[in-house]
Amino acid sequence: MRMWIAVFAVLFSGVFPAASFEFGLPAIYEVAGISEDDFLNVRSGPSTSHPVIDGLPNGAQVEVTSESGDGWARILHGEGNGWVAMRYLQARSTAGIPEELFCAGTEPFWGLSLEPGDTMTFNEMDQAPVRISPEWRNGVAGSSNSGFAVGSESYIALFNRRECSDGMSDRTYGWALDFLKTEGQGAYLQGCCRMLP
Repeated sequence: MRMWIAVFAVLFSGVFPAASFEFGLPAIYEVAGISEDDFLNVRSGPSTSHPVIDGLPNGAQVEVTSESGDGWARILHGEGNGWVAMRYLQARSTAGIPEELFCAGTEPFWGLSLEPGDTMTFNEMDQAPVRISPEWRNGVAGSSNSGFAVGSESYIALFNRRECSDGMSDRTYGWALDFLKTEGQGAYLQGCCRMLP
């Protein structure tokens, strides 16, 4: 176990670089200020010249992963990204480290959910879900850190606020995960995370 931690520490020293986008993102926002019989346009790009691809009602929650700098927010939408006018969004999550993240990776397909209290559930194809109760944490929920780590005797998870692509969809996620299984043969997995299930 200590050998794995040492190797991981060497490989990922400085694993929490400054985020590749402005402070406070990704974050959860709620659509507000739209009339009851209308929708907030979701567009394919950050301007009214881009086609409308969907609409969101008042109260809909979205995960904003980036801002254009001129009033547009990029959101996770369907199997890709969408753009909405920032003036119709109200922040619902605080800046800093979230208490919940929903992560996934490919080759092979796997998933990991981080739940309040740092409990994690790890899923692999054709395997029963494994509940993990981490023994330690580096980083505090709600802080302005760009990343944090949780671990136990068998697993180490490094969550890092940075843009991430899953290689399967057109989504640009705002959190990345480096996950090390230290039991048995061990395995190193990389994936992307979202803040909404």
